[in-house]
Amino acid sequence: MSRLCFVSLVVITTLSSAGCQEISSETASVVELLDRAGEPLEVQVVGRDCRWEVTYPGRDRVFSTADDIAVGNRLHLPSNTAVRLLLRSSDFVYSFALPELKQQEIAVPDMTFTLSLIELTPGRLTLRGGELCGDRRSELSGTIVVQSPAEWHAWLHRVKGGHD
Repeated sequence: MSRLCFVSLVVITTLSSAGCQEISSETASVVELLDRAGEPLEVQVVGRDCRWEVTYPGRDRVFSTADDIAVGNRLHLPSNTAVRLLLRSSDFVYSFALPELKQQEIAVPDMTFTLSLIELTPGRLTLRGGELCGDRRSELSGTIVVQSPAEWHAWLHRVKGGHD
C-alpha cells in the first residue's frame, strides 16, 4: 500500500510507508493547505485603506485565528489547483479584475464575494483593481504569481517564517 508522504519541505511524492519522514507541525500546516480532499484552496482578499490584504488560512483552515498567514499586498497561487478567492472590503467598494482570465468581481463592506480559479498554469497574471476611495489605485493593481505547488509551498513557508 502506498500513501502520500512528504520527503522534504517542498518535495511531495508517493512512497511506501517505510520511506516516510516525519515533518514539523509548522511545515505540515503549510503543506496541508493543498491536501484537502479535493476542496479548493481558499484565500481571503480584503480591500482595506485602498490596498489588498491577502491571508491564507493556517492548519485549522479557518480564517481569523492565530495560525493565519497574512502576506500583505502579495498574492501567490499554486498552479493546477482549484482556488477560491474570498473577496471582502472593510471600508470602500473595490473591483478585482483578472483580464487574462476574463474574470472580475467586487469587494463590498459586510459582504463576501467569491471568485473561483481552476487549473491555473505557472506564470504571472495582471491584477487590475479599482475603488471608490480616491486616487490611490496604484496599490490595488499588480501581478499575481502562479507557481508550481512545490514553489508555492516554499514561498509560503518563507513568508510564514518572516524571511520574504
